[in-house]
Amino acid sequence: MDAETGLDDAYFDYCPWDFVGRASAGQRAAQDAHQRRLAESGARLGQRCYVSPAAGVFTDTLRLGTDSYIAGHAYVTGDLTAGDDCTVNPYATLRGRITLGDGVRIGAHSSLLGFNHGFAPDRPVHRQPLTGKGIAVGDDVWIGSHVVVLDGVTIGDHCVVGAGAVVTKDLAPWTVAAGNPARPLRDRRAQGGPRRDRAVSDELPGGLSDDLSGDRPGDPSGDLGDAVARFADRARAQAADLVARCWKPRHRPLRRPAGRSRDRSSTLRRRRDRRPAAGHASGAVGRRRTRRAAARPSGSGQRAGARVRSGRRSGGASRPGRRRLDR
Repeated sequence: MDAETGLDDAYFDYCPWDFVGRASAGQRAAQDAHQRRLAESGARLGQRCYVSPAAGVFTDTLRLGTDSYIAGHAYVTGDLTAGDDCTVNPYATLRGRITLGDGVRIGAHSSLLGFNHGFAPDRPVHRQPLTGKGIAVGDDVWIGSHVVVLDGVTIGDHCVVGAGAVVTKDLAPWTVAAGNPARPLRDRRAQGGPRRDRAVSDELPGGLSDDLSGDRPGDPSGDLGDAVARFADRARAQAADLVARCWKPRHRPLRRPAGRSRDRSSTLRRRRDRRPAAGHASGAVGRRRTRRAAARPSGSGQRAGARVRSGRRSGGASRPGRRRLDR
């Protein structure tokens, strides 16, 4: 704790932007001594720079412009060249050949990896050679927290990279990008205009939109409720096309003969027409008499046979079991 300012030395490890305005004379002297040690190893630092003693700075080349700083617990190796007003926040990692323009902000826990390992199958990875194309970042760029920028990437001027993005390809100037892998969302100059991914995407079949977030920085109406409402509108508009492209019936439809009605009432009428007419009711009566006669004792077989014959004369149809009674 410094007696003059009441601020602990570790405070500036996490808030280095306050060093110029709030550091005591003793804290400034300690920082000057630390920068002289870095200069002895070849570093060149501009006016009003701050490099935290808690940062791991093991560079072959270190160039910082005016009013730039490296916060505590950052890890910097290789070749770093930064312009004016550049900030490397706590726990950020910069390795390989990194070039930063003026006014670059690198969020906490982000990694700019300007080198790569080979991974050919003929040897273990730890014996593979290292390759490095380097990373170039333009002026006025904001890289959010937990962003990863891979080797060979160029980020143009005035870009904004959302938190958690993984940048694998170059970004054109004025691009607002996010995602894994990072993709352009909008042009930074059109804050109130449509998002790039809100327009119909040529990469998606059927003209579907791949924008699901619905938020717009600077738009006071872009809360969660509005985002859900916009998503629902897009879902309803795209549902028919999506179902048409994805629906595959599991079974082939039943093919009916041409001219055959599917109406159940017509089927019932045809069955009713096949029933016997009212004049044939005596046949049913004769069959019932035959069954009753078969159940009686065999003492009067001639009379039972007569009943069967009378049943036949009335139009009833006999079954094989009833013919035995005639014999």
